[in-house]
Amino acid sequence: MRYRVRPVRFLCAEAYAVPPFRIFFVFAALDAVAVIAPWFPKLLGYAESDVAGVPLAVWHRDELLLGMMPAVLAGFVLTALPRWTRRAPESARVVIALAGLWLAGRVAHVVAAETVHGSALAPASAFLFIAALSLIAARQVIAGRAWREIKVVLLLAAFAAATGFQSLYPAAAESEIAMRLGLASVLALVVVLGGRIVPALTAAWLETRGQAAAQVRGNWFEPPAAVAVICALLSWAVAPEAEISALASGLACFAQAGRLARWQGWRAVRSAPILALHVGYGWIPAGFGLHAAAVFWPSAVSQAAAVHAWGIGAIGLMSIAVMASMIRRHARTPFAVSVSLLLSLACAALAAPARIVAEATVDSRHAWLLVSACSWIAAFALFLFAFRKLLLRPSGISK
Repeated sequence: MRYRVRPVRFLCAEAYAVPPFRIFFVFAALDAVAVIAPWFPKLLGYAESDVAGVPLAVWHRDELLLGMMPAVLAGFVLTALPRWTRRAPESARVVIALAGLWLAGRVAHVVAAETVHGSALAPASAFLFIAALSLIAARQVIAGRAWREIKVVLLLAAFAAATGFQSLYPAAAESEIAMRLGLASVLALVVVLGGRIVPALTAAWLETRGQAAAQVRGNWFEPPAAVAVICALLSWAVAPEAEISALASGLACFAQAGRLARWQGWRAVRSAPILALHVGYGWIPAGFGLHAAAVFWPSAVSQAAAVHAWGIGAIGLMSIAVMASMIRRHARTPFAVSVSLLLSLACAALAAPARIVAEATVDSRHAWLLVSACSWIAAFALFLFAFRKLLLRPSGISK
């Protein structure tokens, strides 16, 4: 009896009729808008907005961490895994099951009751979603012997563990630690993945213009920069007001700023999408610097400034820039730029500084909050508009 073995390339093409990012990037962008939209009645003075009995500030923080960011990670990781591991992608059933689990989590977060058990539903569903994503990634990485990607798997597992811990203690002080551990895991993923994407795309763009890519001599800088980030994020998660945590953040600020400088982003200033990647990553060291300043000069800088630098600047702007890059790559137009995308990136770049200025002002606080909120919503709405044909139409991307 003769057996016919189909090559992996054919399997990938067949399964990628609807790439995972087309589902999860749409979810992420819509959820990003939903995260901020409930703020408008409160900022405009019409009502004190709570969501499902949860204070709005807490709800929108958790939704960003438990809803939008897992969707971005799922779309990116599930799409990138076949390239990382040289294996066939996950089946459509697995992708649809993950999408259903994500949607169930969003419903749970909106309709959760004003009880301890109700408030545990959202982090519990997020734990199931991120844990499933971690297991899928682990299985593919181990089977493909792609040991370079084990860092991504471990950080996804850490993110899942933090959300699981938050679901066990939803109304206790430990929940705040779990939230910070979850954010720290996401920021570590941004550092790892950004460290690959930003210099690689910068070099590719420079080569299309006939310029030599940046010659970074060796990778001696990477291990100490990684250690500095790990120490700073862990100390911030456990004891954000301790001076030792501020010192660790100061060291991480210089280490990550040096890492970013080695990528020579100023050479790609004429490409808005590439520049956005550098600016977005720049909010990582900026957040560490703001945290250190908040500990030593609390009257001048608040702890919330660092969190918003990371959440709006690093996560928000990097998410749009990375999602746009992956979509364009699959459309075989890696450096194409539209007016809508330019406006999206500009709005995303404005949202973070406007929110940080709001922390430092009193008289014009509400005005700056409105600027930040409108910029954030416009950024993700324009992102969806810019890629509407590639994301929303059935024939947008064939593979």
